[in-house]
Amino acid sequence: MDQYTFFILLSPFAIATASVVAFYCWRHRSSETARALAACLTSAVAYLFINDLELVTTAPDGKLFFAQVCYLCISLLTVNWMAFALAFSNREKVLKSPYFRLLWIIPALTIGLVFTNSYHHLIWKDIFFLPVNHGYLYFRVVAYGSWFWVFWFHSYFLILAGAVLIIWNSLSSQRTLPMRTRLTLAGALLPLVINLIYVLRLIPGFYKDYSPLAYAFSGILFAISIYRFQLLELPMLGRSILIDNMSDGMLTLDSAMRVADLNPAANRIFVDAAQPAPRIGVPFPLLSNYIRQFDARPQSDLLENEIVFTQAGEKVYYDLQIRRLYDPNRSEVIGYLISLHAVTEHKKLLEAARKLAMEDALTGVFNRRHFIELAHDELAQSRSKPVYFSILMIDIDFFKTVNDTLGHIGGDQVLHAFAQRLRMLLRSTDVIGRIGGDEFIVMLPDTSLDNARLLAERLCARVAEKPIETEDYGAFSITISIGVSECSTKYSKTLEPAIALADKGLFQAKDLGRNRVRIYDVALQSQR
Repeated sequence: MDQYTFFILLSPFAIATASVVAFYCWRHRSSETARALAACLTSAVAYLFINDLELVTTAPDGKLFFAQVCYLCISLLTVNWMAFALAFSNREKVLKSPYFRLLWIIPALTIGLVFTNSYHHLIWKDIFFLPVNHGYLYFRVVAYGSWFWVFWFHSYFLILAGAVLIIWNSLSSQRTLPMRTRLTLAGALLPLVINLIYVLRLIPGFYKDYSPLAYAFSGILFAISIYRFQLLELPMLGRSILIDNMSDGMLTLDSAMRVADLNPAANRIFVDAAQPAPRIGVPFPLLSNYIRQFDARPQSDLLENEIVFTQAGEKVYYDLQIRRLYDPNRSEVIGYLISLHAVTEHKKLLEAARKLAMEDALTGVFNRRHFIELAHDELAQSRSKPVYFSILMIDIDFFKTVNDTLGHIGGDQVLHAFAQRLRMLLRSTDVIGRIGGDEFIVMLPDTSLDNARLLAERLCARVAEKPIETEDYGAFSITISIGVSECSTKYSKTLEPAIALADKGLFQAKDLGRNRVRIYDVALQSQR
C-alpha cells in the first residue's frame, strides 16, 4: 500500500472522530480551552478534508484550487493551535489581548496572495503536476516565492511556540497525572514531528505531507487528556478560578526544593514581605527549615506552623500548612504542597477580644474581673514563698458634679484622663483596675501598709495640685479619696478581706472631708 492510498484510508476515520470530538468540545464552550480546542479541531478537519479532495482530484485546475484552499485551512489551523496552547496553559489574558489579533495579519495577506498568485508569483514561482500511483496527481512546487517563506516562518513559529507552551505547562504542573502528561506531550509533539519529517525529507521517498492527519489525531489526544481526566472541570481550567484567584498563597515544591508551581497570591505574599520571589524551576530556600521539620516527622502527612513577615513596618502573620505529595503508588515523596493563609486580621480580632475581656473599654485599665484574677495569681505564689501587697481603693470626689458640669461625655473624658494620670504616677509593677463608675482599685506588690499610705498620700496631693486635661473640655480640677489596706498570706489566703478593709477606709476618708487617705480605723467606725 503506497503512502497516498494509506493517507486516503486513514482520513475518513480521522475526520469522523475529530468532528465528533470538536462537537463535544463545542458543547463545553463555556470553557476558553474547550472553545479553542473546538476551533483547532474544526480547522484540522477542514484541512484534512480539503487535502483529501486535492489528492483525489485529477484535473490540474481543481488540484490547484484545493491547494489554494489548503492555505486558508493552514492559516486558520496554526492561529487556532496557538490560541489553544495559550488557553491550555492558563494564559487567557494574552489570548484576549489586542496583540493576539496581530497574528491574523500574515495569514490574511497570505490567503489573498495565494488566490492571486498567477499575477505576482509571491507564493509559488514554478509548479507542475506529477502523476503517481493509482492515478493520483501529485502537486509539486519547484520554486517558492518570497512571501511563502514569510508565511512558512509564521506558521512554524506558531506550531513550535504552541507545542512548547503545552509541553512546559504539562511538565511544570504537579497537578498533572502521569497518563495525562503522556497524552498531552504526544498531542503537542505529533504535528511537530510529522511536519519535520515532511519538510526535512527524513524518510527517503516519502513525499506526502501527513500534517493534516497529525493535527486531527493531536486534537483527539488532547480531548482524551482533557475529558478523560476531567482536565477542564477542575485541575486545569478550574485552576484559574480556584487557585489563581484565591487569596491564600499556594505553591508546590519538588523533592529538590525547586518551585514547581505557584499562584499569584503566593508570589505577592513574598514580594510584599521583601522576600525573594519564588520562581518556577528555581530552589526556594526560604521554607527549607519548615520542610526539614516536616521530614523529621515521617509519620505525619501534614505540618502546621506559623510564619511571620514584616510588611510596611508591621508584622503580618500566616498559617503555614505543608503536605507531602507522593507518586501514584505512595512509595516515594515527590514534592510538597504549601499553603499560606493570612491570619493577621484574625490575630487582631483575638487581641481585641482579649483586651475587651481584660481591660475597661473607657479607661484602658484592667476591668474588675481581670484585676481580681491577677490578685489571686499573686496570692497563689504563697505556696512557694510568703506574699504581701497593699490595696488602694480610689474614688473621685464629687464626681456627680463633674458629670453635671461637663455632661456624661465630659465625665468620661475625665475618667480616661485620670486613669492615664494614675499610670504616670504609679510604678510599672503596680496593677490598676476600674471597679465601676468613678471608683478604681490598685494593687501594690511587695509594699507594706505604711509605704502604701505614703504612696497614696503623694498620689492624692499630685492629683489635687494639677488639673486633669480632657480632650474636648480643657482642664478640670478634681480631688480623690483613698482607702488603704494590706493583704498578706501570713494572715489570709484570700483577697476579699483586704478589699473590704480598703473599701471601709475609703468611706472613712470621705466621711472625714474627702481629698485624703485613710487606713481603716475600727475605733473611728465605732464612734459613728
